[in-house]
Amino acid sequence: MSHCSLYFPGLLGPDVPLEQLAREEWPGCAQLAHLCKFFSHSRKQALPKCSLEARILQGMGIIFPLQQDVPLAYYRARHVAQSIEPSSLWCLDPVYVQIDQEEAVLLANEQIELSEHEARHIIDDLNAHFAQDGLIVHYVSPHQWLLQGELVLTTRTLNEAMQHNINAHQPSGPDETRWRKLINEIQMLLHSHSVNQAREQRGEVTANSLWLWGGVRAHDSPHYEAIISTVYCDERFVRDVALVCDIKCQALPAHVDEQLLNHTTSLLIFTNQLVAIRNKDVFAWLDALKIFDQQILAPLFAFLKQGRLKSLTLYSDTLSMTLTNKDLAKWWKRGNTVDKSILQLRQHYGH
Repeated sequence: MSHCSLYFPGLLGPDVPLEQLAREEWPGCAQLAHLCKFFSHSRKQALPKCSLEARILQGMGIIFPLQQDVPLAYYRARHVAQSIEPSSLWCLDPVYVQIDQEEAVLLANEQIELSEHEARHIIDDLNAHFAQDGLIVHYVSPHQWLLQGELVLTTRTLNEAMQHNINAHQPSGPDETRWRKLINEIQMLLHSHSVNQAREQRGEVTANSLWLWGGVRAHDSPHYEAIISTVYCDERFVRDVALVCDIKCQALPAHVDEQLLNHTTSLLIFTNQLVAIRNKDVFAWLDALKIFDQQILAPLFAFLKQGRLKSLTLYSDTLSMTLTNKDLAKWWKRGNTVDKSILQLRQHYGH
């Protein structure tokens, strides 16, 4: 009998006052029947708020203190062609930052659509410029690079910073002044770089900055416990981690079918709704909940009722909810309307 976990960041909605939404604008329980069951019948547990990447790694069995950086550089380094000497490593990703008089907002990473040639050209010039600083940039993919260098910093993930003012998300720690100086030099180099000048002439988004995050110290490999057998997700970093940890990784299905039951413990990770959460688009978020309820939860509830699935856990940013067949059979537990359920959970657990 199988266990299945679902991670749906943004389950309780974007950071807007949902209580101002009119009752008729909320979907009814018939449209979110399975979520309503989760809200009313599940056993709930509060979770400490953390980044999306940290929550995913924890769900995959990667153990590390939440107050430290998400150690994704360790896994990214395993996919670099050349060997890297033991040292501190960081994820270093090309980004586009929109700057005005008051804010500098991070708007793009993969959306820049750099080619491998463009990325390697920029990396070569960065390495030439910073050779005397003891820093080396390694190419992993056009939008995922690595920085090798001794820095003592605590950083915020790319996902946390996306579509936010980066001034509130800068690295902190003993080397923050050094990094501030380095990133200023990097931005000046990128501003005048031939790759960006050519892209600007073609009307394309430029890589005008780099985002440092996900660091790991030398000889400090993360601890791993085998708690899942299969992960379903479309995020590249999840595939990278799964390959290193020997976890079977598959694309996220549009509809759940019986193949899920072939695995003892499965984790399904949903991220398509993050655009709606970042844009604070309440109606796009509600549409995502409807699709999730009908295409994912409906068949899983059927497996649960048939006894083919032992338990089902749904977790998000601040809470987890677990259901078994016995929980579903508790007919005396009555649910609220969708709006009351979500507003009460937000009040009790946050979002």
